[in-house]
Amino acid sequence: IIAVFLTGTRSTIAGLAVVLMSFFSFKHVKMKYVFIAIVSVVIGFMALDAYLDKIILSFTDTESVGGSNTDMRSIQFELAALFMMQSPFLGNGISYTFEYVADKYKEMCGAESLWIPIMIDFGMLGITAIIVFIIQVGYYIKKYCEIRLLFFLLGILVFNSLSSIPAFSFTQLFYLFVIIAFLKKHQESICDSPSSFPSIK
Repeated sequence: IIAVFLTGTRSTIAGLAVVLMSFFSFKHVKMKYVFIAIVSVVIGFMALDAYLDKIILSFTDTESVGGSNTDMRSIQFELAALFMMQSPFLGNGISYTFEYVADKYKEMCGAESLWIPIMIDFGMLGITAIIVFIIQVGYYIKKYCEIRLLFFLLGILVFNSLSSIPAFSFTQLFYLFVIIAFLKKHQESICDSPSSFPSIK
């Protein structure tokens, strides 16, 4: 959380706000924890008043801060749609966005969104594949993990849609949920029988 706020970027903070909802459970809420949380938030707002004002302003008035604003993002998606129309169904090919478009059109500004490279490189096929992937992962979470983890998936999707995450592939999320599902399935047996862990030789 501290690292996210130190970045000062709107996309990471928006994603974090959604992700944090996946850690909330009404079953474990106690009044003393609610009171501590309220006091902590109040103290935090008082101590970081000027900093929080800048963050709030960055959401309400995107033209007044650095980074990509609404107009810049609109231009990026307009360019993406223009190049997607060259080959709407299959796209222009792998890495076409960064090897050609981003290099020749400075307005693309790094193609900072999950969707922009997909639109240009893979067209409707790529967009459909990502949407199907999101639905399938959501179904997997609902069936094998806890349903509140859908907020984790949604938060990363928000973050990755508003900006780009260096060295991170959106499809890597599935591995995380497979591990969570495995741990959830074997939680009781692991807790009851610590000796069930395989020995390391």
